[in-house]
Amino acid sequence: MSQNENGALFKTENLHLLSTKEDEISDNHDFSGIRTARKGTGVEIISAVPDVQNCYLRIWEMGIDAESKRKRQGWGMTDFRLIDPDGYYLRITSPKY
Repeated sequence: MSQNENGALFKTENLHLLSTKEDEISDNHDFSGIRTARKGTGVEIISAVPDVQNCYLRIWEMGIDAESKRKRQGWGMTDFRLIDPDGYYLRITSPKY
């Protein structure tokens, strides 16, 4: 994961997710025509990572507040949750074996 004042990029082997401030989107970007005030409602993005503990520690070290702490869930997977600045709910989870 990398982060700066304009956004954050989460990378795993099978997923790259970029979250950026709306004012950073250029007028010729694909998203420029779909700007709305309300975002994120009802969206949960789930990303399975090989080492959820290490990912959680990296997020914590960067000073990013997690919505929930790392926890082993009743269904056997370990995860933690984040909410990005636009309200998108991100669940970072261990892979299902």
